[in-house]
Amino acid sequence: MKYHKEYGSMSQKNINILIACCGIMVLLFFDGSQVSDWNEGRLLELHSTARLCRTRLENAVSSRLNAVSAVASLFILHPQTTSEEFSHFAALLIRSTPSVRALQYADSQTRVTYIYPVKGNEAVVEKPLHLLADPERGPFVKKAIAQKDFSIQGPFNLLQGGLGIVVRTPIFRQEEFFGLAIGVYDVPALLEEAFSGMDLNRFVVRLSDGNGNVFWGPESVSEDFFELPVAVADAEWNMGFRWNESHSGPPVFYRLLIWFLGGGFLLSSLWLLQVFREKTENLQRRVAERTSDLTDTNRKLVESIVRNKAAEELLRESEKKYRLLAEHANDIIWTLSLDLKFTYISPSIFRIRGYTPEEGMRQMLEEIITPDSLQYAIATYTAVMEKEAQGERLLEPTVLELEHFCKNGKSIWMEVSMSFLRDQDGAPTGIIGVSRDISDRKQAEKALKESERMYRLIAENINDVIWTTDLSFQTTYISPSIERLRGYTPEEVMRQTLSEILTPASVELAARVFSAELALEQKGERKNQNTILDLEFLCKDGSTVLLENSISPLRDETGIIIGLFGISRDITEQRRIEAQLLRSEKLASLGDMVAGVSHEISTPLGASLLSASYLRDTSDEFTDMLWTGKLQMSDVKKYSEKVEKTSAMIVSNLERASELLNSFKNVAVDQLVKEKREFNIRQNMEETLSSLQPKFKHTSYKIILECPDDLVIRHYPGTFSQITTNLVMNSLIHGLEGIEKGEIRITIEKQGDALLLVFRDSGQGMNETVLKKMYDPFFTTKRNRGGTGLGLHIVHNLVCRTLMGRITCISAPGKGTEFRIKIPCHDAS
Repeated sequence: MKYHKEYGSMSQKNINILIACCGIMVLLFFDGSQVSDWNEGRLLELHSTARLCRTRLENAVSSRLNAVSAVASLFILHPQTTSEEFSHFAALLIRSTPSVRALQYADSQTRVTYIYPVKGNEAVVEKPLHLLADPERGPFVKKAIAQKDFSIQGPFNLLQGGLGIVVRTPIFRQEEFFGLAIGVYDVPALLEEAFSGMDLNRFVVRLSDGNGNVFWGPESVSEDFFELPVAVADAEWNMGFRWNESHSGPPVFYRLLIWFLGGGFLLSSLWLLQVFREKTENLQRRVAERTSDLTDTNRKLVESIVRNKAAEELLRESEKKYRLLAEHANDIIWTLSLDLKFTYISPSIFRIRGYTPEEGMRQMLEEIITPDSLQYAIATYTAVMEKEAQGERLLEPTVLELEHFCKNGKSIWMEVSMSFLRDQDGAPTGIIGVSRDISDRKQAEKALKESERMYRLIAENINDVIWTTDLSFQTTYISPSIERLRGYTPEEVMRQTLSEILTPASVELAARVFSAELALEQKGERKNQNTILDLEFLCKDGSTVLLENSISPLRDETGIIIGLFGISRDITEQRRIEAQLLRSEKLASLGDMVAGVSHEISTPLGASLLSASYLRDTSDEFTDMLWTGKLQMSDVKKYSEKVEKTSAMIVSNLERASELLNSFKNVAVDQLVKEKREFNIRQNMEETLSSLQPKFKHTSYKIILECPDDLVIRHYPGTFSQITTNLVMNSLIHGLEGIEKGEIRITIEKQGDALLLVFRDSGQGMNETVLKKMYDPFFTTKRNRGGTGLGLHIVHNLVCRTLMGRITCISAPGKGTEFRIKIPCHDAS
């Protein structure tokens, strides 16, 4: 029993030992895995933090080099920068960039000429350095000039105290070395700006230059550091990272806690393994999140760097573009200091004034502009400066026209547009201006004034009246000659309304015509031609005067009608003479018509007379036979037949004569009585053509009338007859002369509110010379054969003035002639 008990105890012990051993082995394995993961996490965090620090250091140094770039840009844009201007500009840069200890400028001989601040740099100020000749600085200067970019020297201990670097960048103007922009930077300040906001107490950070010289952090050499190269302009630094010794090992309490919880039982060990796995996953997740945050931060930093570089590139391109514009502009671009001395003049001055830019910059204002222009410019400048002193900032440029001297001794007029150059506070620091040659414009203005004076002189002394009105027919200008015609002064006329200027009939006529013209204008159908109107004007003494008015629309720059322009001519006496001539022409035409009609009537009247005589003789013979008792039934029958035939012949001839007389009466009355009435246009044409029948009855010519039978209008029938008569006679006398067979075709049709009459003949046509003069009074090609030259002139006046229509003619030699007459007309309904 004792054996078995001891054996069981041993077995249990062995099992316990086995379980304990297994548990210990598991705990050992778990502990080792945990320590390994902890070390890997720390290593990943170390690498991520090191790369982030490197990126931030590179970005901080790159962005702080902008101060040196700004100094270089200052001397590129403003080569004559003074020491005071440099100090002011450098102070602004140092104030915005705390890591900058000092800013310097070396001229093209690499002598340091400008330094800010002077304090701490007294040795350099008292004895300016020749950088190329200096054994320590010379290689870096040569390197910067050769690569045309930044060159960094250091880090090293500064004379002013502390650790720093010197950054130099060359200045080139049009590919010519102009000098050096130099910046002295405080390295601790740079590092403080780069690592601002980062918790680096857990790490040991070391920085060394390209030669391995440690300038920040512990100098002891250790392989525990994680080394990274740092690109700083053209220099390469090395950054080393390792954990601080106080954070070098895993936490002891955490390991003891794991051993305590896992020392009892295997299940607890397994449970602890599960906990371990969960902790591991949480740690990995935290590491992943941290890595993601660091990656996003790096990406944003890279994007920021790319944007900054793109902005710098755009700035350089913009500077290059505007410099090219300034150097190739036709106008003169210049800048002045506030003491009125030139600081820049573009090359275009040579083309305009004959001076080189260097000569122009040496000139004083009294050598540039004439005395009157100088006095005007100084007064303007003084007034502007007084407004500035009162706090009134002028945003718009000041524009002056000044007369400038040229090198050849002549002078030219230039338009000068100028405004202030201002600093960050808005205070004026200089003047920028653009001068443009306006000599041609000045000459044009002078010529325009002279032309205006001449035309005004013509307008004021011409016999005709020149006038303009707005769209409400209110006079806006009228020439002085109106007083001779109407007795009113121009000032009195400009106060009158249309009803006080024209008779009621003329007011109605003008309103009707311009309403029609405006309707055509709105439809886009109106042609660019003048409207001719004969209007009766009221005079101051109560009489009236008839004026012929040539009227055209006034338009603005967009083509919109804004008023009327007209020329009025007194035609009272001319119309009286034309009326006498027209009446004479009508009477002559009626005389020809009477002669023709009398000839035509004589034939049926003669036949009627002969038939009546024959009837009388037959009746006498019949009476004798009746009284002598010799009358037989056969004689009565013969007598009856003769009476019937003779009576029918008499009636037929008398009816023909009656028709001729009625046609003549209608045409004669319509031509002599000017009265508007309703009439059938086809019937009017047929009566007129019937009265003209004697003129072409013995010819082989045909007259064809194409007109609707039921077309009734309200107008002047006599005017239509006169037009038809004159056009037909014109074709018979001129167009068809010498032609054996010809045709006259008259076509009439209604087109909306207008009546279209087309008179076309197949005659010999007209040349250009005759076409141009055919409407002129007394122009005729038959002067020696009875032609008066009034036929077409009367037609033109009747169409355009009486009927208010338009007439056009199409003709060419051998092609016949076509007159197209379009008359505003409403039917009788």
